[in-house]
Formats: sequence, structure tokens, C-alpha cells
Amino acid sequence: MKVKFCFISIIICLNSACVFSQINDANTDSKNTTLGNSSTTYFVSKNSTAISPHIAAHFISKGFSKQDAIELAEQFVIRYNSIHKTKSKLNNTDVINLGIEDDLQLISLLNWDLFLSHNNLYGAYIRAYSNTAKPWYGVSPEAFHEVFRILSSQHISADKIHGKLLVTTKIIDELSTSLKPIIESNKSIRKAYNYLIKGEFSISEKFLGKSILADKMSDAQENFNMARIKTINLKYNEANPYYIRAVQLYETNPRYVLAYANNLSINGDYKKAIINYKSSFRDLKTDDEEYNRKVSTRCNNLGVSYKATKDYDNALQYYQKAIELDLADLGETHPQIPVLYNNIAETYIALHNFKQAENYLRKALEIDLEIFGKQHPRIITRYNNLGTLYNLTGQTSLAVKLFEKALALNAKMFGELNPTIAD
Repeated sequence: MKVKFCFISIIICLNSACVFSQINDANTDSKNTTLGNSSTTYFVSKNSTAISPHIAAHFISKGFSKQDAIELAEQFVIRYNSIHKTKSKLNNTDVINLGIEDDLQLISLLNWDLFLSHNNLYGAYIRAYSNTAKPWYGVSPEAFHEVFRILSSQHISADKIHGKLLVTTKIIDELSTSLKPIIESNKSIRKAYNYLIKGEFSISEKFLGKSILADKMSDAQENFNMARIKTINLKYNEANPYYIRAVQLYETNPRYVLAYANNLSINGDYKKAIINYKSSFRDLKTDDEEYNRKVSTRCNNLGVSYKATKDYDNALQYYQKAIELDLADLGETHPQIPVLYNNIAETYIALHNFKQAENYLRKALEIDLEIFGKQHPRIITRYNNLGTLYNLTGQTSLAVKLFEKALALNAKMFGELNPTIAD
């Protein structure tokens, strides 16, 4: 008899491209696209001291010594504590009382912290990755809040949210970079840019649309920009024609082709996605220092798409190519490696080769333990996945032990009432 006591996220992992099958987004070819190799992580629940290490890091960036920065952060948090308990956003009086009127980065950081704390979103699953991305994910707090709201409306699980945030905020950053040089010469673009950085994505989309309508000879970049804002707004079907037009106008740009392929994959059109993923290899420059990472990204995405079409042999072939490149380029103790091992494990599960699946899941667990330590959201996921495998193969006692370890760690890190724990 199979165990019924389990995590909600286990079910998610078995039925979607969650922890196992991660698709890397079009413009995230760089080495910072995956979860960062952080040697220092902070796991504190809803209290103002959780922000202290980040405030200290901020003071260090301002030129203070490490010891002075730590002491300043501790003193600052004492004053910040009363605000943290009662408010979800700083007002002008708070900013003045804290003496940070001229420090926009620190204001952004505190607003980010308050937003998470007072909307029950203050999880270690975001805290843990602060060395990979800036605490405000490289965008304004308003943009961050809106991205979080959009993603939350899709009921994305805790173990996926950080990756989704990184992908979406990177698209915002790239789109704003693309628009900024032309804001002085185009009124609609200027408005689109201003609304984009403020997190008002629907209005930004409206003005980008106006710009394209006004320009009957719109170029590839304009169409690509429109596709990206629609992707941010989760309008994947509406984004497709703009991706297609961008590719038609500039078919040798591998970024455009890869972004279009990802959009097709999100829509479940895996056969077309596979065709375009393969096309996206064509114009990669072999002398690019990121060449291997870009090839690995495409191989991983092809593996995900082939697996979705139940072509498991091709899926394994591309996953293995991705892992070979990443092992050579990044080494085994890079956080991308366990993700790929999980992808391979899921494929072996689909083939009912449970022994091989177990080998890869255990490798993933061992590497994540070495990188992140015992108290990390990834470890919860690894226990879940192994437990699920043992449950599938009738090894009930092993499954129960792993589920109990996952539940205990989840409760310790997120609290007893964390919504990722099933009734």
C-alpha cells in the first residue's frame, strides 16, 4: 500500500516541469541564470533581524569595514524593528526617521523586506538566494511586487518561485535596457519605459503597442520588445506573432529564436519548440566565452521538450550533452548540476528505470548538501523527490522517513502553517 501522507509540492513535481524539468529562458544564457552557489544563507522567519545581513552588506558596499558595517546594521535594525512590526511599506516620515532619505537602494531593500513580511511571502526560499540576485532582483520594488503578484496568481510553488522571479525580472531588466536609448525620441516608448520600471506592465504594454502601430516598418527589436512585455504579462499566445515577426526580420539572432522556442514550450507546442530550439544553435558564435553555457541551455530545453512528447531517448541524449558541458565548464559542485541530474532522474522514472533514477536523485541530494548545507529549501525538494520515488516503487518505510524529514525541515524553516504542507 502506497503512502498518502506527503507534500503538495511532490505532486507538483511529478506532474509539471517543476524542480525536475526546468526550462532556461531565452536571455538567461549567462552563468548567473541558475541558483547561486551561496556559502552563506540566512534562515530567519518573520522578524526584522532577517534583513540584518543584507543591510550590513549594503553598508560594506558604501565603504565601511566589515566589523563597522555589522555594528551599524545591528543598530539600524533596532530602529527599523518598530516599523517592521506594523507596516508593509515605508512612508516619507519613516524614511526621514531612519535617516535614509538619500539612500534609494536601502529604501528599496527595506520595502522589499516589508512587502514579503506582511504578505506571508517571507520565505527562506527567497532569502537563501540573495547572493545570486540583488535582494530586490535588479528591478524597482514596485516592479518586483507586481511580478510577485502575477506569479502568485498562478499558484506557483515555493520551490519554483525564485527561478521564475529571476527569469521575469531579467526580462524586465533587458527590456528596459532596450527601451532606454530611444525614450527621448519616441513619446510612446518613453511612457512604456516609465510604466515598465514602475511595475505597471499592462500600461507599458499598451504604449509599446501604440509605438508599433505608429511605425508601419517596425523592426525586429520592436517586435521582440512587444513579445517580451506580453510574456511578462503571461500573455503567451498573444506574444507568439511578435516573436515570429522578430525572427522573420532577424532570423540569424539566436536570442530571438530561443525566446520564441521557450514561448512555444510554455504553451505546450513542444514539436514546434523543438524545431526552433534546434534552429537557435545555428548562429551561436563558437568564440563566445559563454558558448558552452548557451549550448547547454539549449540542450536542457530540448531535453524538457522531448520528454514532454514522451521521446525519452532523445530527452536523455540532450540532457546528457547538457550535463557533460556543464560539468566541464562549471564543475560538479555548481547548483545547475543537481537540476540537470533531476531532469535525467525524471526521464528514467518515466522509463520505469527506477535504479538509475535513484542514482541521479541521490547525486543531486549529495551535491546540494555540499553546496547549501542541511537547512535549505533545495534539501526539502530533494527529500521529497527521493521519497516520491520510493513511494512509487513500494518502499514505503523509506518513503515515510524521507517525507518526515522533508516535513520537519519545511516546518523548521517556514513554520508549522506553511501552505506547502498538505493536510
